[in-house]
Amino acid sequence: MSDPNLLYSSDPVERLKGNLDAVISELGSVRSRVSGASADTQAGWSGDAARELVRGAGEMDAVLGRMIPALENLRELVQMSGQGFTAEEQEQAAQMRAATAGLNQGIAGR
Repeated sequence: MSDPNLLYSSDPVERLKGNLDAVISELGSVRSRVSGASADTQAGWSGDAARELVRGAGEMDAVLGRMIPALENLRELVQMSGQGFTAEEQEQAAQMRAATAGLNQGIAGR
């Protein structure tokens, strides 16, 4: 049976971590910009279109509110893979897979 620990070559993993950091940062920035623009727009807008904007912005914020921590957790898992997983880390990985499955079901169920 093969070794259950995840090991990696540092170059691709460092690139992956950098890419994850960039995506996490960009999603946080997008979340802030849309939230700010939505608040500014709401101040002078009313009616059905304004309500739809509020609903859409809230939905986007909720999705990104789940996605960003999931990506942060993924980045931590990538980081941990360098030393192999301990029993505690294996449990964290299982929790991440469960959270990701729930997130996927939430998005797919829309």
